[in-house]
Amino acid sequence: ARVASLPGSGAFTLQIGGSTLGNSLTVNATGAWQNWTTVSTNIGALTAGNKTLRIQVQSGNFNINWLELKKVGGNTVWTNCAAENQLCSFSGSKRVRYGEGSKWREDVFINSAPCNNATFGDPVPNTFKTCQTAPFALPAEARPTPVDVQKNLVRFVYFVEKGQTFNTAHYRAIAQQAFAFQNYWFTQFDGTFYLYDKAVDVIYGDNDSAWYVNNPDGANTDPRWYRLENIKNEVHRKLGLAAYDPKVRIVNYPTTRADGRVGANYGGAWMDGDDLTCLVGDNGGYNFPYPDQYAAHCTGHVAHEFGHIFGLDHAGPQNDCMQYGFYIYSDDGKLCNFFDSNKNIVKSNSDNVGWLVAKPNQVITSLGVVESR
Repeated sequence: ARVASLPGSGAFTLQIGGSTLGNSLTVNATGAWQNWTTVSTNIGALTAGNKTLRIQVQSGNFNINWLELKKVGGNTVWTNCAAENQLCSFSGSKRVRYGEGSKWREDVFINSAPCNNATFGDPVPNTFKTCQTAPFALPAEARPTPVDVQKNLVRFVYFVEKGQTFNTAHYRAIAQQAFAFQNYWFTQFDGTFYLYDKAVDVIYGDNDSAWYVNNPDGANTDPRWYRLENIKNEVHRKLGLAAYDPKVRIVNYPTTRADGRVGANYGGAWMDGDDLTCLVGDNGGYNFPYPDQYAAHCTGHVAHEFGHIFGLDHAGPQNDCMQYGFYIYSDDGKLCNFFDSNKNIVKSNSDNVGWLVAKPNQVITSLGVVESR
């Protein structure tokens, strides 16, 4: 449980059916009513079925932000796969962890994973490490951003419409893109944004792809924007965001393509399925944002839409990301840059205060802690 208390001396238990689960949880003074800390207890095994969980306050005054039940131990069986600097090979999608003892870094791979620091980072310096594999299951749907996370962050979303198949290669490609784009933004603005905990949030759409395209959204009269608005509304609802949250911005990748139905509004860059297949190397590693127009860079296109989030219009030199720079034909196919005129707009916009303070590979955990990945 995430708790806070100015005076401390708080205590509570968790109960089901009048029986106390685990030990009493103590809430000590945290210095302020919004200075949060985490307390936990092992509640043991629960039987199947619907339950009513009650919080029984025993003493003190304190706030509770959220309560989470986690399965511990579980039945995950890790199998040795390769030693450090060897190739870990397998069939299909697997969870792969790299490290030693109690310190590991984990990701999802298809068919093989290089077992080295270059792939995972170094979880245990100066120690010989190994790779182990475990079965891969579909990720749980994304949870709302905890209200006590105070820093500005970007959530990259893999939006799987109803009837579409979760694709491990796409999921992994978005994760790689999240960190690559965070680094790119740093090279452009000498500062960048924080990512949120897991680099990619998964949202399983409530409707099929045609519904988002054709269903009137209640806000736009132009059908071209129905899809963007419908997806935006669902993403915001499932992430617990208002129509515009000044501390959270979104980069959303859906599984399907709908020509030209992309854009940026309400703090989000709402991409197309073509942007997603671009990330895994389809179409020659390019995308086609609009019908019958030029091929674009995977990163250049999201940079263009992301620029809109930071207050930029279609202005600047022709090769700027906000003009034609994100198209392949522009500037001999190089990835676009933001020119000084647009950089100055971003940096001087009061809405962007606190958005250029992170360094590459920095994330905000669900507990509000900055970590480097």
